[in-house]
Amino acid sequence: MASRGSGQDAGAIALLGEFAPDARAQLSGLIFALVLIDGEGRIAEVNPAAEDLLGTSAHRLIGGRLA
Repeated sequence: MASRGSGQDAGAIALLGEFAPDARAQLSGLIFALVLIDGEGRIAEVNPAAEDLLGTSAHRLIGGRLA
């Protein structure tokens, strides 16, 4: 089992970027909130349900941290 902050976290984000058009479309269609966090604890991606739940836009969330 990999520890938090391992290279696997960065790999998951890189994988999302590699398949971005399809992956982002699928994430957008989810009815539940999804927040992807990178290996450094920063928000890497959110879907529209997460924007609604958190009351702010993806643009403002991405790169920040959940406190």
